[in-house]
Amino acid sequence: MKHIIYTLLLLTITPIANAQDYEISGTQGESIVLNISGFADERSTFAYAQTSGGTYTSDGFNKTTGQISFTFETAADYSFDFYEDLNGCINATSVLFKIKGKPELEPEPEPQPEPNPEPQPEPEPQPEPEPQPEPEPIPEPLPQPEHIVLDIPNIFTPNGDGINDGFHINYNIRPEGFSVKIFNRSGQNIYSSSNCDFVWNGDGQNPGTYFYIITYNSATGSQTRSGHVMLAQ
Repeated sequence: MKHIIYTLLLLTITPIANAQDYEISGTQGESIVLNISGFADERSTFAYAQTSGGTYTSDGFNKTTGQISFTFETAADYSFDFYEDLNGCINATSVLFKIKGKPELEPEPEPQPEPNPEPQPEPEPQPEPEPQPEPEPIPEPLPQPEHIVLDIPNIFTPNGDGINDGFHINYNIRPEGFSVKIFNRSGQNIYSSSNCDFVWNGDGQNPGTYFYIITYNSATGSQTRSGHVMLAQ
């Protein structure tokens, strides 16, 4: 069976009121696997509720892998609310699954009888071809610019022990046109820098999850990386 995998981030920076946070397309009878991430705490529990649509099956949420799969039995629009519950503090994300019907298979054409080949006259002898000059050697291609790889941590502990005290990135090639912005869970921009050697030590912020957007220039154009980092004690 075909599987399609999507990543679903529960903690969005700016929730959209009265609208779907995610829209996922699929096919009737096809297995859709969601990677659930963005929990505020390891004690969080996960639940979901269908708000509209037809019948479906699900294998339940696996907290070890962070995955849950759905198989929709009819072609329709299915709406779900996914919840993170941390001691009664609820964070919800809405998802719309747009499920289309299975494509109809075209019947295979019936085999046609092969015609009897007519006898062909024997070919006349051809003169031997004249020797051709050897082709000029093809120059070797120019070396391509190396791809920039960013190593971005997902947790840091600004406790002054000299180990992982700040949030920063490592890279194989120094990126140009660099910019980083860090947001809190309310969507406020609390830190910005244009130095690719930046170090953010938390700036007196409370422990929790923060979100970043990094932009830089590469050989193929402007690139953007986004994600979340945990400020731990």
